Amino acid sequence: MPFLGGLPTSHLPLLLHLIIETPASLSFLLRPESQLPLLSSHSSSSIPSSSITSASSKSTKQTTKITPKEAVEARLILSNFGGLLLTVNCLIIHLLLRYRGPGPGNEELIRGVTGCLSLYHVFPQYRALRRIGMGLDIYMPYMGFPAPAGDEKKGLKEDREEDETQKTLGGPVVHFIVHMIVGGLMSAVGFGLL
Repeated sequence: MPFLGGLPTSHLPLLLHLIIETPASLSFLLRPESQLPLLSSHSSSSIPSSSITSASSKSTKQTTKITPKEAVEARLILSNFGGLLLTVNCLIIHLLLRYRGPGPGNEELIRGVTGCLSLYHVFPQYRALRRIGMGLDIYMPYMGFPAPAGDEKKGLKEDREEDETQKTLGGPVVHFIVHMIVGGLMSAVGFGLL
């Protein structure tokens, strides 16, 4: 079993997961509005209709109001997700502190948990890819991104420019790259390649 700085290389993805997901969990817990454009300071009470209307609509930009109850519910869901991320980080810390070196079952447990956690990283990659697609005029019908027509296309660009969540923790391009690396490393550990 290869070692890096005194730790087995199979532990590296878990440490990277802790490094990237601790700030994310705190962001979801303490500032949920930084994760969802609907709740951001620029659009705290409404969402642009250009993102929800049909392609046949050619009207000027309108807004659809969300209720305070809906905003509270969205914040609670985001906080719940932050709590889940923090809980996973606590589990990882426990596993790493419990590790007593190579022995029966020790490395298999680490590999199994790391492999399972690699699945999580697919979902932030998917979210980042969708956010990147909205901003770069890449429309992917197979991923739920039909190409908007005329004014709607312009509205999506304007919405993205106003969207402060595009800057949270580095933005979607950084999220995609980081989750691809960490998720890939975790998968490699799960399959016994690292």
